[in-house]
Amino acid sequence: MSNANTFWAAGATISFTLSVGFAGSDSRPAPLTLEVTVKQPRQTYFVGDSIEFVAEMRNRSDAPVSLLGWTRAGGSFELTMVSETLMGSLASSGGPYRMDDFWTIEPGRSRMVESQPIALMLPGRAQCVARYYSHATNYNRINETGTGWEKVPLPNAWADLLSGRTTLTVSDEMSPAMRRRYADADKSLGDKAAGRDTKIALLSSIAAEKHYFAAGFARNVWKKSDDPAVKLAALRNLLDLLEFGTAFEALPDALELLRAETTPLEIRKRILDIVGKMNLREGVPGFAVGEQAYYILPKDMHKGILGLLADLGRGADPSLSLKAREILRAAEARKTPASAPAKEPPGQTAPPTREKS
Repeated sequence: MSNANTFWAAGATISFTLSVGFAGSDSRPAPLTLEVTVKQPRQTYFVGDSIEFVAEMRNRSDAPVSLLGWTRAGGSFELTMVSETLMGSLASSGGPYRMDDFWTIEPGRSRMVESQPIALMLPGRAQCVARYYSHATNYNRINETGTGWEKVPLPNAWADLLSGRTTLTVSDEMSPAMRRRYADADKSLGDKAAGRDTKIALLSSIAAEKHYFAAGFARNVWKKSDDPAVKLAALRNLLDLLEFGTAFEALPDALELLRAETTPLEIRKRILDIVGKMNLREGVPGFAVGEQAYYILPKDMHKGILGLLADLGRGADPSLSLKAREILRAAEARKTPASAPAKEPPGQTAPPTREKS
């Protein structure tokens, strides 16, 4: 796999300890740590594996600590294959809060939070970051007259940001099971006796896996198949995965198809639609890869895409020229001012978590 244009995460398991005072107290230290681990560690991780992570929030002080529960605080697990180009998003649930929205962690005790299974979409160095932000030190209760709410300070309240991370290496080879399955699929696609509909259904089932090797399989079938219907089905699957991001290595092929007037109009429109969803602004042009990485367009490719859009904008086909001009206008409007630093592209938040005492 070529990774010249992507930045893979690196590092070791890190726990961040933040020492802050209790809100409204005598500023006694109340250090909490957040450590992330793999729930069921493996000797080797492969693309397509589903991994669960565990975040442990430990109270290392000698006093109880009260803080917002994980979900109410917008706690998140984010798995990324890129260390420098993805920024984690931190949600905020808002308020007001009730007493049962809070956790209390006794001295020396922990609260554990498990992620939902997260599928590994790419080979390389993966980093899972857990972020938690408790931002409330009061809760609401009904006042003595029963006519409304009153705000009450939370005893031993703690409010600050915690984060922890762990890294793992995802093999750049298929798992043995995937290798056998893909070899069987390739053999079935080459079987002259197999029905065309069966072959197209098989292609779709592999493309539905959405990961890097599924994209590579679709690309190989598109390039090698001598059956026009199977070839077209493979191309459609490949373009779906390019939009998803994991078929980023097929982008040069797609741009050639977009430029060629002999390409069916349906395919050219589909590719143009995908290009329109990319970030083409100056600074960090590119697109998300499977919600776990960000592919930065090489300078020459970025320049070539803008030039291709300009050519299409002057072309004879009104549907392509109109769309191309719209994309160019949007890219121009999103250009980063020369005086302002380039902003990093937003990250992707993993599925919801489930809390565990």
